[in-house]
Formats: sequence, C-alpha cells, structure tokens
Amino acid sequence: MSPQMVSICKPTGLADCLFNREGYTFKGWSIDASGNGVLYANKKAVTFGTETKLYAQWEANSYTVHFDANGGSGSMDDQDRTYDDGKALSTCSFVNENSCAWDGWNTKPDGGGTSINSETTENLTAEDGAVFELFAQWKAHVLSKTNAVAATCTKDGNVAYWTCKDCGKRFLDEAGTKPAYDTDIIIKATGHTFDQEVVDVKYLKSVPDCITAAVYYKSCACGEESTDEKDIFTSGEPAGHKWKAATGYAPKTCEICGLEEGQKVNYDPIKNQVFVWTKGSKEPFVLTIKRSQDDVNCFLHYLNTLLDGAEIKVEAKSGSTIITIPAETLEKLSVGEHKITVVFDDWKADFALSIMEPEATPTPTPAADTTPVTGDTMPVVPIVVVMIVALLVVCFVNMKKHRLC
Repeated sequence: MSPQMVSICKPTGLADCLFNREGYTFKGWSIDASGNGVLYANKKAVTFGTETKLYAQWEANSYTVHFDANGGSGSMDDQDRTYDDGKALSTCSFVNENSCAWDGWNTKPDGGGTSINSETTENLTAEDGAVFELFAQWKAHVLSKTNAVAATCTKDGNVAYWTCKDCGKRFLDEAGTKPAYDTDIIIKATGHTFDQEVVDVKYLKSVPDCITAAVYYKSCACGEESTDEKDIFTSGEPAGHKWKAATGYAPKTCEICGLEEGQKVNYDPIKNQVFVWTKGSKEPFVLTIKRSQDDVNCFLHYLNTLLDGAEIKVEAKSGSTIITIPAETLEKLSVGEHKITVVFDDWKADFALSIMEPEATPTPTPAADTTPVTGDTMPVVPIVVVMIVALLVVCFVNMKKHRLC
C-alpha cells in the first residue's frame, strides 16, 4: 500500500486495507507492531501531528471440524480450531464391528479425497467460520477359517469360525459381519456326569474362611472336573474367627475377615470426679480412670500422662488406673483450663482441668479510737480543709464581680 497523507487539522479517513494474510482477518491498524495501544478501525477518521507508521493487525480465522463415523458407530464432538493453532485432531472414538480398525480420516467418504492422520497439526482450511468435514476410514478384515471340531466327553469342540489376521477379531461368517465370542464358538464337552464329590486339592474352588467351609467342584467318574457353579459341594468346617481384643479405636475385630462385635473400649473418670484445683493448695490432684471392659487390668494398659501435650512425672498405680499429679507441678500452671491426656496402649483419654485462683483472705477492720478529743488533740486536717474551702468561695465571688464590671 502507498503512504497516505493525513491532515493535522481535519480528521481524514484511513484508506481501505489492501493487504491479505491467509487464514487471518484484518482487524484494524495500530502504531505498535504487536498491537498494543489504540486500534484504528478500517476507514477510521484520524489526525496525526507527525509522520506515523501504522501496522495491520490480524485475527486468526476460526473454523469447525466435523467428524463423520462413515459406517461406524458412536459419537464425537465437533472440534473448534483457529488458523495456525497447532492443535492435533481429536482422537477417533468411533467403532466399527465390521472393520478391522480405524484407518485415518479423509475429506471424502469413499477415501478419494485428501487423507489426514490424527496427529496432524496442519491448518485444514483458511476460511473463517467454515465447517470442515472429515470421514472415518475403515480397514477391511483379512480372514482365515478355523474348521469345526466335534466335542468329546473330555474335550471341548468348536464350530467353524473366521479370524482376522490383523486385529484378531473372530466371526461366524466368511463375510465378517457376525462377530463371534467364546460362547458362540466353543462346544462344551459332552457325556460327563458331574456327581462325584472328591475332596482333593485339584478340585478345590475356595479354601475355608471364617464362616464357610472349603468349597470343591464335583467331578466326573473319568476325573474331569466341573467348572459349573451349580456343581459344587462343601467339606470340613469353617476356619473360625481370629479375634483381636477390643480397644479404644475399634470393637473386638476378626483379624481375618474384619468382622466387628461388641463395643469399643472406653476410658472414663469415676463418678463425681472433680476437675478443679486451686492454687496454693498443698494437695495433689488425683484422677481415677475406669476401663469399660476388663477394668481389673486397666492399669496394665497405662503408658504415660501428658499435661498440655508434654509428658509429666506422676504417680500411677492400679485400682482401675489412679493418676496423682504433684501440687508443685500444678502450681506452675496459669489460671484457666488445661488439658490432661492419659495415654494407654489402646487409647488416649483427654480431660479438662481448671486451675483456680486462691480465695482472698478478709482484711481485719481496725478498732475505733475511743479517746476523748481535747484541745491539744484536736485534729489539724479538718481545720485546714475548712480554710481552703473558705478561700475558694472568696475567689469565686471576686471573679463574678470582676465579670460584672
């Protein structure tokens, strides 16, 4: 484009942009090549005080890629693209039971257009707002036949079927239109009567557990084992539960199957336990804790005692569990609530202990002086007070007179 003369006094419309950029749409002009600052629209009336260079600004065109199953099944969302975005195509999620495998994309259903693989990051169209359609391409099966085999008393047979040498899919027809699975192909062995209950490890279905005896498959007189769930029998006794004693964390629990019975162990203070200690007291704080199960052995589970999270030295003894905290330890605590934690090997119990200020001792009232007042003993303070009050009254009266004048 040729330079354009613009008046510094009167706004002049910018010339039409004659530049072209494939895959992009002209959005306006900017004095900055990167587009920072003011964007001037096409034909915008402007004034510039000096020679100014304007840079064309471009916006990448957007388009949509639509995917067609082309004989397959399933669905895929359209993919939104912009020119030069460098994105790979969406992975194909279509399936086709009548083909060997997905074989890429093409711009024509019959594969006569442009082939495009899924990893391409190339631009598919430069047209803004275009819908670019891609058709899934499918690879044909290469089939080989397996002949039918009759079943016997001890060996399964099969019907005739065809297998694709590339993908391994099997079909009941040579055209590859009827998918075949094991249940369609295998003919079960015939002639067996599974009525033998032989306790042998080779017929074992499952070992005994806590509540169920060992389970075996029945067998045929020829030694063939049944694999049918209806041909089973049990033998022996269940293994029984292996119980782990209850703790504060869990009830009595089977170590094998995890079954729980009963209640968890609780550690609670005795009834009427008081959780208050007063500073200045010479008596220690005594805490008695009972175990909800097997309390006679409560002390055997004791480990230590914490005060506000730190281990302290206490006297601990049995009789449930009796914890004695010395008075000198408590005397160091601040007034307020503190946490006592008693740790057992299967639980830890927390208790709140309140530290109180000592009660105030009443101050004795001095006895009244009954000595008669004489001239020599007349108190001086009242006389001074009277003189000060009189002096203040005189000053006040003089001030008022001075204001009136």
